[in-house]
Amino acid sequence: MWCLSHIPIFLLIALLFFACEPEDSDPGEFRYPLQVGNRWEYTRETGQYIYEDMDSAGTPVYIDTTTYPYLVTALVTEATTWGDTLRVSAIYSEEVSDSFGTLTGTQYYTNHDDGLYCYAYMGGSDIFPLPKRTTSRGIRFKDMSFSDVHAMSTCLQNIIPYAQMKGDSLYFNDPPRKVIQYPLEVGTHWLFSTRYIKIDKEVMGKESIQVPAGNFDCWKIQWLYDMNHDEQWDENITIIDYICHKGLIKRILHLEGAVMTTLWDPDGSMETKWVDIHDEAVLTYVSVD
Repeated sequence: MWCLSHIPIFLLIALLFFACEPEDSDPGEFRYPLQVGNRWEYTRETGQYIYEDMDSAGTPVYIDTTTYPYLVTALVTEATTWGDTLRVSAIYSEEVSDSFGTLTGTQYYTNHDDGLYCYAYMGGSDIFPLPKRTTSRGIRFKDMSFSDVHAMSTCLQNIIPYAQMKGDSLYFNDPPRKVIQYPLEVGTHWLFSTRYIKIDKEVMGKESIQVPAGNFDCWKIQWLYDMNHDEQWDENITIIDYICHKGLIKRILHLEGAVMTTLWDPDGSMETKWVDIHDEAVLTYVSVD
């Protein structure tokens, strides 16, 4: 079991949340915009929906709902060369919340001919940091323990041990993670990560998306999880990304049937309550060269 009971969380998406524009060029030429000065802004809301029972149709009867809003900014701050040959772009991310203050991090990305890769991170692996634990309650899902809904959501998108999310140390993904495979085409399927959890990604189709930043024609990419390592994709966790030539403009995470825990009942077996989680981020502003 991998326990993240005190993960300080670090927001998700420094890389993938870039704006999107109508698909009017060759998909084979698709590349993420990593020019210095590019800037993206997002709103994000994470919600937890607690229940004890289901109705006759098998639908949860929620007894408590809590949502947490955030404002997120991502900025390409520099482009530098590592080891004389590897050109990487640094994306600094900042998340502001009335409840949890300000959280920051930096991630390093490179466009190669076969895809967009994440090579390293400092403070967190993606643009959404998550707050420290605020109550004695926790969440348990598929033999993994988390401090709260925020820690669970961000962990499942980043797959980083708690010890590597603190301080100013630079951590490298070994091997680098292929965030997007080029050329970007419907039906494309690739491995994203096998670290602690196996995650693949697949381009499911194309869809028009409207967000505060505008209307965009996007590729729809689904994350596929095998958390039990049983060679079967889990059906109770879904992440969908919507991206186009300027990046990903919307991400939706939905998770069903996690177990609420406490410090006195770490397995959630004494007084069982379940929780569904919904986490959504949308683009509100973009400035991309």
